[in-house]
Amino acid sequence: MTKLEPPLSWFSVRKKEMRLTQVVIFDLDGTLLDTIGDLADAANAVLSEHGFPQHSEAEYMRMVGAGIRELVRAMLPASVDTSDVTYFVDRMETEYRECWNRRTRPYPGISEMLDDLTGARCRLSVLSNKPHAFTEQMVRGMLQPWRFDPVWGASADRPRKPDPGTALMIARHHGSPPDRCIFVGDSEPDIRTAHRAGMISVGVTWGFRQREQLAKEKPDYMIDHPGELAGIIDRMK
Repeated sequence: MTKLEPPLSWFSVRKKEMRLTQVVIFDLDGTLLDTIGDLADAANAVLSEHGFPQHSEAEYMRMVGAGIRELVRAMLPASVDTSDVTYFVDRMETEYRECWNRRTRPYPGISEMLDDLTGARCRLSVLSNKPHAFTEQMVRGMLQPWRFDPVWGASADRPRKPDPGTALMIARHHGSPPDRCIFVGDSEPDIRTAHRAGMISVGVTWGFRQREQLAKEKPDYMIDHPGELAGIIDRMK
């Protein structure tokens, strides 16, 4: 006689569902959105008005990732005192506010990836070193069809990547242990944040860093196309 298993209670079904729920935290620039053209235009406008040499988009790809103040320090000539860059940061933000959506678009394959993750009932969040107001505006303007919660950019009351503090706040927000969270990004601060937070790190090669640079950070996974992320999540269930 075959032994019958007792019927699953609502609680046990819900518990299994929660165990399978995956939290995916995304970087923004260079991961979800190709923002380098608008960033370069805003930065070069500031440099031009002061008669400073401008930079190429490829050069800006190496400068971004650590936040706007570090970008401004990197773009200014060596002759400029960068101990206090507040004036140039304000000018950069003013210029960027005017042009942030002229050339910025989601990378190819991002829409389909987000559809897949939403269909798999993943919980999606954004954590960026871009100023918080810009981060919210860009997610709302460019990624409106999908639900991200929370969407956090740089602010005075939260540590910036690669400090793991804010990533861990997102894990707690979702009621998830860190090792059930996947952190997806294109730069060194993203991979370091994941490692320090005890999260699964995924480096993407379509963004602002070369594969070789990302490999040095030893991410748990590296992917060349957004469609590959769903396979990683499937293996974790």
